[in-house]
Amino acid sequence: MIAILSKRDLEISTEHVMDWLQALGGSFVRLNGMDMLKSVNYNFNEDGIAKTFIPEDVNICWFRRWADDDFIPGIVMNSDSSNLNLLTLQSHLKSETSIISKSFFSSIKGKKWLSSFSEVSTTKIEMLEAALKSGLSIPRSLITTSKNELRVFFDTSEGKVISKCISDGPFFYSQDEFLSLKTVQIDEETLENIPETFFVSLFQQMVEKEYELRVFYLDHTFYAMAIFSQLDGQTTVDFRNYNLRKPNRTVPYTLPLEIVSKLKILMEDLNMSTGSIDLIRATSGEYIFLEVNPVGQFGMTSLPCNYYLEKKVAQYLIANDKRN
Repeated sequence: MIAILSKRDLEISTEHVMDWLQALGGSFVRLNGMDMLKSVNYNFNEDGIAKTFIPEDVNICWFRRWADDDFIPGIVMNSDSSNLNLLTLQSHLKSETSIISKSFFSSIKGKKWLSSFSEVSTTKIEMLEAALKSGLSIPRSLITTSKNELRVFFDTSEGKVISKCISDGPFFYSQDEFLSLKTVQIDEETLENIPETFFVSLFQQMVEKEYELRVFYLDHTFYAMAIFSQLDGQTTVDFRNYNLRKPNRTVPYTLPLEIVSKLKILMEDLNMSTGSIDLIRATSGEYIFLEVNPVGQFGMTSLPCNYYLEKKVAQYLIANDKRN
């Protein structure tokens, strides 16, 4: 049997894979993190700890996401307390559930995995370091809290600098819309107006792009798509500033063998069995590595390029379920 470890909402790719599993005769069960955390049952006795969350006959686990973003804030907001105490409570509850989740994943670590909790915890800093070790090029990068250090970096980057989140960017919700933190360009005016010290931030030299590449990795194979984001001023800095009226043109893409070889080394070094990789093809012809998301949504690559990645993931899970 296949266990899909996911979260409740915004899991279109996961649900399409489930459709293919059903069509191909796969046996699977899905466990959403919020459901598990709301009904934890660890029974301690002289025989050990009984943890009854997934069936015993599960042979392979596919980690997609875990608890929903609104799980803990929803609890906290019902508390009658000051803002400071609410933040303290939220931090504490996150720590509590993190320990329970780690214990759960540890209890099934002997299973075969497609992606795993440990892969998801790999930081962007670790990815950039591993990319350099693998022979890939990355943008000139700086992590700092100092305006003086940023000024030097800005001047030596010819005034072309962007800033992005070090971790996964959060979403901010209102009644009728939501906002997310994306890559932004730092210009002279922005630099002049920031304080002498600020919260720790990641800056990179902006690469002049010919186009962007989104690459899905599965079972030692890369499925690449080119995104012509430079043809639209709205998506020049980051293609995720989607122009829904006039979407970027996207086409299947064949990576050079040299880049494929280096990416394989990278994924093995990071111990990642799957993931969505972001690259840039610079105007100089160089390929620049940005990051890899081990649980990235891959429908945006699958559908335009006719890769049928959802079917390939389902076939991989079924094959490994039988093999194990």
